[in-house]
Amino acid sequence: MQNTQSGNQFAQHNLDAAVNLGTQATQFWRKCAQLHAQGASQVMEESLKITRTILQTQSEMVDAAGQFLTERQRQLQQNIEQASQEGVDAMREAGSNGSHALQQGQRAGQQAGQSGQQSRDQSKTPGHHRAAA
Repeated sequence: MQNTQSGNQFAQHNLDAAVNLGTQATQFWRKCAQLHAQGASQVMEESLKITRTILQTQSEMVDAAGQFLTERQRQLQQNIEQASQEGVDAMREAGSNGSHALQQGQRAGQQAGQSGQQSRDQSKTPGHHRAAA
């Protein structure tokens, strides 16, 4: 969700910058037409001003792109760390469950062995069957 918001903000910033550039270019050409009559030096000064403004706007666009990429990189790193931790937790739980199941199996095997031994011992006792009958 944040990637979408960051992308939308980045796109909005670029759109605003493009509109700003268009407006400034229009103003520049209008001003140039007015200044043409006043002399070449003033046209040059205004050209320098608008060039600086355009460069500043382009710089802002580059900064916005850098911030977007940095945020995206941070989010990707966070997602990788979270997925890794979830994997470690799942492996620990699976190992714990397997160990518990193994212990229960060993106990059940021991109990079955003891029950079998008791049954064999009781069947070998000579008077046991006669007393029961």
